[in-house]
Amino acid sequence: MDADRMVMTGNHSAHDDGMGFWKFMLASSVVDMVEHMAMFPVDTLKIHMQMFGTTSTASSSAHRHNTGKVFTSIMRKEGPLGFYCGIGAIGLGAGLAPRFFISRFYGI
Repeated sequence: MDADRMVMTGNHSAHDDGMGFWKFMLASSVVDMVEHMAMFPVDTLKIHMQMFGTTSTASSSAHRHNTGKVFTSIMRKEGPLGFYCGIGAIGLGAGLAPRFFISRFYGI
């Protein structure tokens, strides 16, 4: 039986590499938390740029200039921790969300 057919029929034993359901759930939660928390400062910068209307689609040099301005503004007003304000909520949500997806995947 090929791998596609096993997924479609619900036989996941060939895909779990000996890991059980709970290990998959924990691994997916950790991976999702790391990814979201690593990208959080970039998302913060992007959101600030959108809020202040500094995004530019006309030229990439103007875009880089505006990015630098917003970055400097955040650093001056809030310091380095300004890029991480609210990261706890993102970490919590990112840690819990994959559990629901994995549960649906396994049909629980």
